[in-house]
This record gives sequence, C-alpha cells and structure tokens, in this order.
Amino acid sequence: MSTAAGLLPSANVSSRVLNVMKNIRCVPETVAATAKFSDLGLDSLHKKELAGMLEKEFCVEVSANSAANFHSVEDVTKFFSSHPKAR
Repeated sequence: MSTAAGLLPSANVSSRVLNVMKNIRCVPETVAATAKFSDLGLDSLHKKELAGMLEKEFCVEVSANSAANFHSVEDVTKFFSSHPKAR
C-alpha cells in the first residue's frame, strides 16, 4: 500500500521497523515507536545490523551516512516513509 505520491504511509513503515527491530537481541519485545536507540542500548554494531535488516525489509540500500543518522525509531520511519524506492 502506498500513498498518492508513491510513498509508504508512516504508520505502515513504523510498524514494519518495529517488527524488524525485535530481531535484534538487545531490543525488548515491546518497543515504542518513539524509542531512542541510546535508550535501547543499541551501539554502532547494532545499528549496522539494523540497517542491513531494514535494507532487506524495504528493498532500499541504506548508505553508511544515512545509517549514522538513525538515532530513533522515528528517524528510521521518516527515512523510509520519504524514500521513493521503498517498498
């Protein structure tokens, strides 16, 4: 499902991001859509692992620079909600 502009709806993206995050060992089963990575204990290796998982989920390559700017679930949601190639 996509919006008129061909972008994915934020609510859908957020839900998918949260489901992917649950596969990272240090992330609790219940994660808020407003969670900050520092509060979850994600370090740079976790963020790299997460970026790879999200690339597969949304069929979009995430540059190291973009991944470095992911500090919260909201950051990731905004990235994929505004990416024209995200599926």
